[in-house]
Amino acid sequence: MIGEMFFTDIDGDVWQYELKTNPREAMYWDTYKLKVSDIKVLGSTDKETSKRVRLEIYKDIENVGSQS
Repeated sequence: MIGEMFFTDIDGDVWQYELKTNPREAMYWDTYKLKVSDIKVLGSTDKETSKRVRLEIYKDIENVGSQS
């Protein structure tokens, strides 16, 4: 992983995550369509929480990209 990535969810909890794209360098491509499954929440949590946090991160990333 290049650098540490953190996200603060709607509850104010901070989560560490990484992007796992295939191929790895695709995360830098303008043409790559990020998928929710590309986001991996690090640390131990239950599946429902992990799913919610991944979706929040995805929406946050997509929203930032649409503002340029």
